Amino acid sequence: MKVRILSREEITTYPKIKTPVKTIAVTVHAPGYPPFTLFIPKDEWSKEKERELIKQKLEELKKRQVEEVEL
Repeated sequence: MKVRILSREEITTYPKIKTPVKTIAVTVHAPGYPPFTLFIPKDEWSKEKERELIKQKLEELKKRQVEEVEL
């Protein structure tokens, strides 16, 4: 399956107060799924790691039940 990387940005997060961590925020769109963003610590980021996490997220999304409601 081909996915689109909509953005890949370096941001600063604070998982612990007063402890900044450089993080890569990767926003992805895959056909049939809503866009989602993964947050990967910069020192752990690689193309391989990114692909692995995208695959894991898509597997999680496949398990979700779609609910339809009539308005």
